[in-house]
Amino acid sequence: MIDARKYYRAWRLCRSASIDLFAIDSPDTLKSIPGWDLLGLPVARDMPVPILEILRAIELRHEDAAEDPAKVRLVATLPASVRIEATTRDVAESLIRSALREVLVVGYSVREPEFLRLLINRGMAGVAVTVICDRGQDDGKALLESWPSSASPLRAFRGVEPAEGRSLLHAKTIVVDRYRTLLGSANFTAGGLRYNIELGVELTGTVSSEIVQLVERLIEGKWVEPVRSAVAISV
Repeated sequence: MIDARKYYRAWRLCRSASIDLFAIDSPDTLKSIPGWDLLGLPVARDMPVPILEILRAIELRHEDAAEDPAKVRLVATLPASVRIEATTRDVAESLIRSALREVLVVGYSVREPEFLRLLINRGMAGVAVTVICDRGQDDGKALLESWPSSASPLRAFRGVEPAEGRSLLHAKTIVVDRYRTLLGSANFTAGGLRYNIELGVELTGTVSSEIVQLVERLIEGKWVEPVRSAVAISV
């Protein structure tokens, strides 16, 4: 039985890894893609429809589209009496759980315990995690010092010392596999995820990749700096 959602996630994984599906000669090549084993998909040649052909069909359908518009839905943190389809907390947790290849988190404050636990779990599963936090809060340092040695190495950054020509880090976003994004006003704290009144949007599409590329430019331009662990310094 074909699980359409799994194959679609497999196709997204191939796109995020810049895999040319029509250049692959053997479906066994798919096994080498980071995050593939988390999908639980077979690559056997005796499948009724070979997995490579399924992925190629999805790719062709994608190429037939004139463009890849972002899909957008409203996300919010609101009082319990005000109902909304997508809450900030649920979307944030769902995004992180779905990560197969990489997670980018940018937040003025990143410290809600369950949120951090989910990030660590993805790191333990081999997902590449990048966190950028405010310098004054220094939540990135706390996360780096608690990061398991058996997990994928954490990339942790913080805003630079405020000075002339330097801006305060105030963005709040999560980007998963360069395809799904949460963008809004909420910090990744108990207040932002549960108690405040916050507004945001969940985006699906190529705009997610653009956000990652922009953040990488900020890193290269030294608008943020690597976090240093006091544990590592003392060794």
